[in-house]
Amino acid sequence: MKYRNVSWREIDTCVETVGQAIRAARFRPDCIVAILKGGLVPARLLSDFFGSIEIYPIRVKAYAGTRKLARVRFEPFRYSIGRKNVLLVDDIHDSGQTLQKVIRHLQCRRPRALHTATLFYKHNALHPPYFHARTVAPDVWVVFPWERNEMKNAHHTNRL
Repeated sequence: MKYRNVSWREIDTCVETVGQAIRAARFRPDCIVAILKGGLVPARLLSDFFGSIEIYPIRVKAYAGTRKLARVRFEPFRYSIGRKNVLLVDDIHDSGQTLQKVIRHLQCRRPRALHTATLFYKHNALHPPYFHARTVAPDVWVVFPWERNEMKNAHHTNRL
């Protein structure tokens, strides 16, 4: 496994790239749905890019079942997105399974349009996000600046 540390400067560049791509596509989000925890910071930065639009968090928990497929559970989502242009944001599009399940979950709420945006995209993933800034290989673990302490703690725990 290769690790790729991302700087705050690169995050700013990625947000600018994604924001400009969204504008070029003439998509005007009414709200942003941020997949917690990784999508929260990119969602906040994109919200500012578009003039401080509302951010609605969605918490998704994936559990490994008896098969290789993950079972995904959603915590209650209490926000109205009906007839709105929704931008679904996460930090990275890895396998694509979680994002696809969140899309199906949100489509039941009948948004006018639902587009996906991630900062990074692994090129082997199912259904690429509508907007993304960087593409990485499947064997690369991207370490974002907001999860560096989490990575240090995990590394320390694994060494015990």
